[in-house]
Amino acid sequence: MSQISQNEPEEVKVKADWLREFHRSTVGFCVNFGIAHFFGLIGLVLIAQGRVMTSTLIFAYILAEFASYSITIGCHRLFSHRTFKATRPLVNFLAVCNFFAGQQSIWLWSAWHRVHHKCVDTDEDPHNATRGFFYSHIGWLLTYDHQKFLKSLDKIDMSDLEKVPIIMFHERYYMYIHHTCIYILPTVIPWYFFAPPICGEINLMTHQ
Repeated sequence: MSQISQNEPEEVKVKADWLREFHRSTVGFCVNFGIAHFFGLIGLVLIAQGRVMTSTLIFAYILAEFASYSITIGCHRLFSHRTFKATRPLVNFLAVCNFFAGQQSIWLWSAWHRVHHKCVDTDEDPHNATRGFFYSHIGWLLTYDHQKFLKSLDKIDMSDLEKVPIIMFHERYYMYIHHTCIYILPTVIPWYFFAPPICGEINLMTHQ
């Protein structure tokens, strides 16, 4: 991870590190987690009220499928375990899809998973199952200590991923592109292309 910014001017490096560390802090995780679920609940209310078109729901389903593939096929099987070889277009495609998944960058997700296997069910295991089912799935994210996790990195080798340009690009700009992909694009694209009823109602009211 340090290779990302080693050639940057000092002031740029400090700013980028501060933003990245906040995004990965306990507060950052909880804020992001809360906002995402808040908008999700609003979406469920709109769906229950019949104010979301079928085309928008199909779009959301397809987006969610590609995002899940980026985790199961990409971060897990390909990047963490290296269980198969992938062409550059596939690697790039999975990296783009990962921005929509909301599970942190490819580099960090893979580092978490490699430490998990290396230190399974110990205090250094991010998803320590001995602390309970809820903790190993959700609780660890709400109490995540990134600085503590960084101390475990000397137990694993991430050099293979750090040689892949798209993964390092993904690591450096994840927090910016990710929020664009999960908040702005899924809002603008259906509004512009599918014209949900709520937008039609607003348009009708403004022209009366």
